[in-house]
Amino acid sequence: LNRALLRAPTDAAALGIEGGCTDFFGVPPVAHNASYAARPQWLHADFVAVELLQRHVLPAVLRDIGAATKAAWQSDSGQPLRERLLAVVEKIAEFTYYLFNGALYTRGSAAIGVLSHHAMLLWFLGGPPEASGG
Repeated sequence: LNRALLRAPTDAAALGIEGGCTDFFGVPPVAHNASYAARPQWLHADFVAVELLQRHVLPAVLRDIGAATKAAWQSDSGQPLRERLLAVVEKIAEFTYYLFNGALYTRGSAAIGVLSHHAMLLWFLGGPPEASGG
């Protein structure tokens, strides 16, 4: 969806992307110290990609999280518990992946991604509202 896929320069070399980010994306690379040569760089997402995520992708994934959560909380479901739990965790991971890749800012966006991931996971692990009396 965008150029914020957190790929390291070594990934670009392995994928055969020649000429660097300037030629491939039209944007010069971020200038940092040498440690950034081997680890990913967080780049700003494209506004069109963010708009798609905001209006279509993230709402759909949130609906999927809700559906997977309800299915996991149903003990009379014919599906094994492990599969139901895995479905919820995968949907939460999917939401987090899209949120990280659609982050517009380098400062604070990572914290928002991690906090939303943890909040959704803890909400799910808390069980259905009727189990807690709420």
